Amino acid sequence: MAITIGKLCKDVNQKYKMQLVAGKNGLESIVNWVHIVEDIEVASFLLGYELVFTTGIGNIQNDGYMLNFVKGLVEREVSGLVVNIGPYIKSVPKEVIEYCDVNNFPLYTCPWEMRLVEITRDLCKKIINSEVNEKKLESDLKDYIFYPAQRERIQYVLERRGLMRDVNYCVITMGLDNGDNTVTENDNVRLEFFARREIEKWASGKYVLFWHERYMSIVIAGIEDSKIKEFVNAMKEHSVERFNIRMGVSSNVDNLSKLDIVYERSREVFTMCMKKKDCVLFYNDLGIYKILMSVKDKNVLKDFSSNILGAIKEYDKNNSTDYCDFLKIFIENDGSIQKTSEELFVHRNTINYKISKIKKITGMDIMELENLLLIKLSIEIDNI
Repeated sequence: MAITIGKLCKDVNQKYKMQLVAGKNGLESIVNWVHIVEDIEVASFLLGYELVFTTGIGNIQNDGYMLNFVKGLVEREVSGLVVNIGPYIKSVPKEVIEYCDVNNFPLYTCPWEMRLVEITRDLCKKIINSEVNEKKLESDLKDYIFYPAQRERIQYVLERRGLMRDVNYCVITMGLDNGDNTVTENDNVRLEFFARREIEKWASGKYVLFWHERYMSIVIAGIEDSKIKEFVNAMKEHSVERFNIRMGVSSNVDNLSKLDIVYERSREVFTMCMKKKDCVLFYNDLGIYKILMSVKDKNVLKDFSSNILGAIKEYDKNNSTDYCDFLKIFIENDGSIQKTSEELFVHRNTINYKISKIKKITGMDIMELENLLLIKLSIEIDNI
């Protein structure tokens, strides 16, 4: 499903005399198909991530029309344009080249004597072959993660595909959070293509992207922590009003055999992202959460939290009070009555009253450090 325009058009100069004349910084863009477009109005029907060919036989011959045509392609998130130089378009206008360079939009030219049908057929075959190979690699990698009994056999297959055993591996799980709105299939497609384009910029090694249970995971091999953060920051900038990207980033382990572990870490951190409404969380930055996540039987944690906070939650529910929220703020202020009163804009006596009330409900004096620690731990359990 994914091949960059740079890889797709790698040998076209020698074979088809296609030359890159602008947009060299956009070669990481992903291409999902090839189309020939001869009318400026037809461009509005493109879905995005296509490589477009044109001869200018329609209404694109005029210099002004060509610039508008290219602008339309960029707005539709087309991956690149190939202009067939000949009787209809004799050369690419300077302003078009400048626009493509500014917008990192790859622009190629090819001579008239080259048969477009042969070029497009060849490129479509490459796209299909890339998709077939990638789907097979995704399948093998998922089997390696989810079926431990098959790992010894699959490991040799993965190594032949470039996923070597003795390099670093990190997993990033991501998805979209539309609040109360439904995430559409088209939203997920756009997220995937953007992620693929960005990972091509930052991943110096091998990567594999796959979907599982409605969310996308990227397995990255041979990349240092600094590059992972650069990729994540690029994805954060793509969060827009329409949806918010959530990302859970695992630790960066040193061997393929630990891939199932970091995959689970990534999924758990991602789940926390969704609950806390954070854009991104890194496993290595989670502190006490790392210990909580290591507990396999989550019912143990839930029982612990319920024993500590169950009574106060029930009281809030039956009396429309906010003692659970108060506890969170009290803990965030290090158990300080003064700081809590300042944040809540209430008198210290109000804080003391709430502390006394919580003691009556739960039997715990939250001014004692040990009790405060137990409550904090219970609140953190609710976030995983």
